[in-house]
Amino acid sequence: MQNYTKTEVEVLVVVFLNGLIFFFDYENKKIHFRKNSYFNNPFTYNNSGIVIEHNGSMFIREQIKVTDYDNYSAKNNYNAIQIDYSINYRTLIKPAYKIVELRSSSNAKKIGLLVGDILLKINGKPAYDYKLPELNSILHDETGKTIRLRIERNGVEMLFKFKLDDAFKKDEPSN
Repeated sequence: MQNYTKTEVEVLVVVFLNGLIFFFDYENKKIHFRKNSYFNNPFTYNNSGIVIEHNGSMFIREQIKVTDYDNYSAKNNYNAIQIDYSINYRTLIKPAYKIVELRSSSNAKKIGLLVGDILLKINGKPAYDYKLPELNSILHDETGKTIRLRIERNGVEMLFKFKLDDAFKKDEPSN
C-alpha cells in the first residue's frame, strides 16, 4: 500500500467534499449531505506529483512592435539622423510559481526536479501566462501525457520532460 503525504490526503478530502453540501443538525447530532453543482464533475488527481504555489512576482521584459507611420520622409532624407523606433520593450510584473512539494514515487521526482525550483515554462508556454488553477489543471491531466518544464534552480535554467503517472497504482516511478 502506498503512503500519501498530508497534503495529498487533504487534496483528496477537499476534492471529495467539493461535490457535497453539508447540513449540521447539532440538536439531533446528525450531518446531512446533499449533492451540489460540482457533484458530477470528474474526479482529478495530481498525476505529476508536483505541488506548486504562487511565489511572489517577477519582472518580465516583453518586446513590442511599434508601427512607423512616417516611413516615407525618414527614408528619403539621407542627411537626417534616423532613429529606429520600430522595436520597443516594456517591463511587466507577472506571477512566479515555485515547486513546494514532490511525491516521492513520481516521475517528476525521478527525473531530478527539486522542491524550491522556480517554474518558468510549461509545455513551451511561459508559466506566468497561467493562473495557478490552470497550471494545476495541466498537472492533473490524464496519465501518460508528456509534460515539459523549464525551471530555474540557483540562477540556472534547466529543462525537464516526464510523463504523468497514475498516483494510485504505483509505488515506483514509471518514466
